Amino acid sequence: MATLDVPGGRLRYQVIGAGVPVVLVHGLALDLRMWDDQVSALADVATVIRYDVRGFGESIRDETTEYTHADDLWRLVDHLGLNSVVLVGLSMGGAIAVEAALAAPARVMSLVLLDAVLDGVPWDPESRQGMAAIGEQLHTGGLAAAKVPGCGTPSSHPLSAMRVSQRGCGRWSTSTRARSGPVTTRTVPTPTPSRCCRR
Repeated sequence: MATLDVPGGRLRYQVIGAGVPVVLVHGLALDLRMWDDQVSALADVATVIRYDVRGFGESIRDETTEYTHADDLWRLVDHLGLNSVVLVGLSMGGAIAVEAALAAPARVMSLVLLDAVLDGVPWDPESRQGMAAIGEQLHTGGLAAAKVPGCGTPSSHPLSAMRVSQRGCGRWSTSTRARSGPVTTRTVPTPTPSRCCRR
């Protein structure tokens, strides 16, 4: 793993593979490791760049320097000498990817949003309460209180009703638990890397 010093912090990042540059931006309470399976699937067809967002994983920040995550993303891309990239973001990472795309649209070949948190979109009451509870857990107990190893959210976590995980054999399994109902699972084929990277 490499690091990049940015004003008021340091980003940990990794670059693997050769081809179309694809930047993977992780979700809240996660780090670059969440992309392990995708990196191995994409490395043969893409230059895969993944990093710990400032304040997460092994990236660090001070308490006084103002910054935006989008600026950090473009600093990393500039540091790597890349003109344009594919941006892929999950949840909070989706919001960062959107912010980065709005700041420099000509530099974005494609934008892939996975369960992205978008500013200006009204939240339903349950989601708003769930995010408030996560914020409270982070504030009172730190990152450890808001997640558990391996799944990112404890079973008592406000957003634990939906889990998505990659299973073996190139398939995705999505489990959804209704409030009072059983867990249902739907399995769909994982897109092939060549389909993911087309413009």
